[in-house]
Amino acid sequence: MRYPVKIFFEMTDNTRRIITLLKKYGPLSKKDLADMGEMGWATVTKIINQLETDTIVGRLGTETIDNGKRGKRAYLYDLSDETPLAIGVDVEYKTTTIILTNLKGAIIASESIPTVVPTSLDMAKSFFFETIFNFIQHNPDGEKAIGIGMGIPGIGFPLFDKLDNLKRSVLLEKWLSEKFNKPVIIQDNTKAYAIFEQWSNSNIPQDNFIFLSIRSGVGSGIFHNGGLYIGTRGLAGEIGHIQVKEHGDQCRCGKTGCLETIAGEQNLYHRYLSQILGKDLSS
Repeated sequence: MRYPVKIFFEMTDNTRRIITLLKKYGPLSKKDLADMGEMGWATVTKIINQLETDTIVGRLGTETIDNGKRGKRAYLYDLSDETPLAIGVDVEYKTTTIILTNLKGAIIASESIPTVVPTSLDMAKSFFFETIFNFIQHNPDGEKAIGIGMGIPGIGFPLFDKLDNLKRSVLLEKWLSEKFNKPVIIQDNTKAYAIFEQWSNSNIPQDNFIFLSIRSGVGSGIFHNGGLYIGTRGLAGEIGHIQVKEHGDQCRCGKTGCLETIAGEQNLYHRYLSQILGKDLSS
């Protein structure tokens, strides 16, 4: 079977638009795609034919309701369940989750392991490489993946001393791509979530929105004029480390009183136990 690495990573804006529409709304006809994507019929037909050839899109049956239209009912097209596949890695401070997924977002395989918070570049490389390598060993279909996407924490995750998020990501992407012979894309994990929601969630605006994530850390992803805003050092949206309480609790980033120390999920849970339920957490 052919795995469509080249076409998927060199696709045009119109091809991306068609794949996005199918992801957001499910099976659609060529007319639906042309109307919703504001493209010509010939353009849609050419792209759909190519996507069918590369097993990214498959033809289903015809429309079930013709709504009074004359002539043949249109064929419906949908994303393939089998190709392309991708590996996703979500690195949290305590747990790292790795999955094998298809374009529809179905999880084919998944594993979770404790996160090893690195204190050096070599330690970071070793942890990420072994995590992905072991996952592929346990799940041979991972070899079919055409790429690897990783979300890692921003500030407070000590990967590289004195390197900003952008430089950190570029270094890791290059090294891991060479090791696995696959394209690797690394992004701050909250920004990665924002990208996914913008691409796949029909309820999320396409152009301008702010995605807020509250997990062990607190962060946001900012979309402006249809693009992810990352800032000059890749730190746009890193609200979790804004100091909001003078002389507050120590934060993992080294400062005190950061928003994360108050609004992180673990901190919120502890406050709920102590202040609402009256439990003594000191023991």
